[in-house]
Amino acid sequence: MFFGGLLYWIKLFGVPAYIALVGLQSVWILFGLILAGFAARRVPSLRGPLFVFGWISGEFLRSKFPFGGFTWGGAGYSQHDALHLLRITAFTGVWGLSAIVCAVNVLISGVLTRVFARKRPVEWRPLAMRIAAVAALLLVPLVLPSGTAEGNEARIAMVQGNAPEPAGDPHVDDFEVLEGHIAATEQIKGQVDLVVWPESSFDRDPFQNPDFGGPLTEIVLETRAPFLVGSNSEAFEGREVRRRNVSLFIRSNATLAGTYVKRHLVPFGEWVPFRSVLSPVFKELEQVPYDLVPGEKPGVFTIPPGNFASVICFESTFPDLVRTSVNAGARFLVVSTNNISYARTAASDQHVAFSQVRAAEHHMWVAHTALTGISAVVAPDGRVTQKTGLFERSLLTPTIRFAESQTFYASAGDWVPVGALAGLVSILLLGSVMTQTRTELDPLVEDEDQRVLVVVPTYDEADNIEGLLEQLLSLPGELHVLVVDDGSPDGTAAIVERVRLTNDRVHLMQRPAKMGLGRAYISGFRWGLDQGFTRLIEMDADFSHSPADVPRLVAASRFADLVIGSRYVKGGGVEGWSKARHLLSRAGNLYARILLGFRVKDSTSGFRCYRAEALSILPLHEVKSDGYAFQIDMAYRLWRAGHRVDEIPITFKERAVGVSKMSNAIVREAMMLVTRWGLARLFGGGGGRQRGSWE
Repeated sequence: MFFGGLLYWIKLFGVPAYIALVGLQSVWILFGLILAGFAARRVPSLRGPLFVFGWISGEFLRSKFPFGGFTWGGAGYSQHDALHLLRITAFTGVWGLSAIVCAVNVLISGVLTRVFARKRPVEWRPLAMRIAAVAALLLVPLVLPSGTAEGNEARIAMVQGNAPEPAGDPHVDDFEVLEGHIAATEQIKGQVDLVVWPESSFDRDPFQNPDFGGPLTEIVLETRAPFLVGSNSEAFEGREVRRRNVSLFIRSNATLAGTYVKRHLVPFGEWVPFRSVLSPVFKELEQVPYDLVPGEKPGVFTIPPGNFASVICFESTFPDLVRTSVNAGARFLVVSTNNISYARTAASDQHVAFSQVRAAEHHMWVAHTALTGISAVVAPDGRVTQKTGLFERSLLTPTIRFAESQTFYASAGDWVPVGALAGLVSILLLGSVMTQTRTELDPLVEDEDQRVLVVVPTYDEADNIEGLLEQLLSLPGELHVLVVDDGSPDGTAAIVERVRLTNDRVHLMQRPAKMGLGRAYISGFRWGLDQGFTRLIEMDADFSHSPADVPRLVAASRFADLVIGSRYVKGGGVEGWSKARHLLSRAGNLYARILLGFRVKDSTSGFRCYRAEALSILPLHEVKSDGYAFQIDMAYRLWRAGHRVDEIPITFKERAVGVSKMSNAIVREAMMLVTRWGLARLFGGGGGRQRGSWE
């Protein structure tokens, strides 16, 4: 939802583009959190920091892949106006600021969870430590130096010539744009050291088109200052026309001094990946009729007061790309952009936020100059000192100073995200080597005298229940069965009562109406514990679970407090499901594994065996979940309490008789509760195990 709201303006270029971009950005963040979740399994005590590592890793990866990446929506940019926090970026880049944002939210979430957790006493010492950590993260940047530039002064003229506001047709008359820039430039009073005309001031190279070159030459000579102007260029290379997005640096005598070619082109805006495949499918790509050619070198130019870099539009959103210009000698940054396509959306204002962070990263002034706005003058500490509106002709003439040196970040680069990603990968690799295997386990106890109770909830299972009871009662040993019936209209309870009269190992608990699967099992567990049963088994009444697998569950319970009949371990499987349902089940279990941090592959399975010793210490009165969520809840509670959880393979068979109780409400409940439990774990409110053991 975050990216969907932030990037709403992408819909101007078509809904498919919007959906694809929002989805891709979300996937990268989710991928980072998945890595963090797996790493947290190895080191549960570092759950909070690993969440931060995962978030930063996700942001870093999406800034690189695919097609050169996309950085919009980075957590650090949300603090573009928090000047004291921006100080850290000179050492860490924007990544350190993102880390602070994530860490503070992790800590605050942990505080709120501890304070408002139901039926849990507040532990004031860890609470105070979290609050102190929040204060430290927010205040420590104050001891760092604020961004300043003490080099030579220069007076810059930033020209926002404007263009007609788009009204359906994106085409803008080139001569009208030229006239607007000339008119604004003529308002300059006094001498300036550099005049900046933004990206796309010329749709065609003025040095190859006299209709544009003549007026440009006149205004340059009249102003008697060097110009940096944005243009498109065309040149034949063999038989092909190669087009580029360029900044032209023009001397005060109107001769060309140098050219910078935009290095980071906008995918699907300035070039189309897989054009031959995608263009016939997405007609919106007709708006990009040809691919531009990227440049290879930073654009650093010299005026008497010092060196400055040209950064074209989208490039300013990439910290490492701007850093290469600084390392090439730039001590002042000129960002030129054409945001006319974004109309009056928030995109232009968001773009200025990137320039604020770039200024703070390098302690440099930034002249953010836009064709139609927003243009802004940004000081070395990230403060916006002057700013224009949208779709208005404007002229800004700030006096800036060149920086005299590079910041630590300019020299060290993206060490924060690289370190975060390397840390996650290292923990994962080391953890896989150190993971204990099940063959190393000893039996929990030697208990030959096992009293087994199978708890079977029913609702309208008249066609199945008698056959199920017959098969269960024929198994070796003195196994008992408790049927918990929720007032089945089809007479299920009457059938059980008839069998019960002839076999004292059959028991019946009747409830007046459907009260939920979870409550049925809880009621059955309490009854079984009161009767002294040592093993309590969950089982469906529809033969989806084979009675023949019950002895295997009981045997495996010598080694674990909870044994789950699993469809998704080696040897397990499913029969009779559609691909869609199979995929939904797999995805739900993977989601639970990631968010909850345990290794149970089939936590939604309703075929399982509990040891009474473990079940008896759980606060069963607190379990309010139902359906799939109940199964996950019980496994998670036992795992968190430090009990052993194991899985053995079974084959689940879709019912042949009767109606499935599966519903969308059951799926929604499971998703919502797992998300809540997972967030509590990741943000420090209730995650780790209470004692270590194999899982």
